[in-house]
Amino acid sequence: MAKNYRIDVMASVHQTAADLYSVDGMDRKTMHKFDLLCLTPIENMTPERIRALRDREKASQTVFAAYLNVTPGLVSKWERGEKILRALHSNFCSWWRKRTRDDRLKAVARFLWLPSAHHV
Repeated sequence: MAKNYRIDVMASVHQTAADLYSVDGMDRKTMHKFDLLCLTPIENMTPERIRALRDREKASQTVFAAYLNVTPGLVSKWERGEKILRALHSNFCSWWRKRTRDDRLKAVARFLWLPSAHHV
């Protein structure tokens, strides 16, 4: 999943810092400070928030699991608080919650579309 930045200019700042870090021009602690400064924090998804998001979408656990490419059993465990939502899924849930229904449907359609063999 692409990185989400607090504001657009932060993408350039973060990329410059990442380039410096990759050539040992910056230590890990400083790079972490740039991550905190530039990147949008991932929201914690509590069991209640996960259930509320799924209910708002009128999606079954099976359908919601398909959106996230996980099993329905894992969604059930998230909603009961038996498992912690991983950062990737939490980031997707945060993204999903902020979009209009039309935007979400378009994203799912793009995700599910597979080119036929003659288009490849």
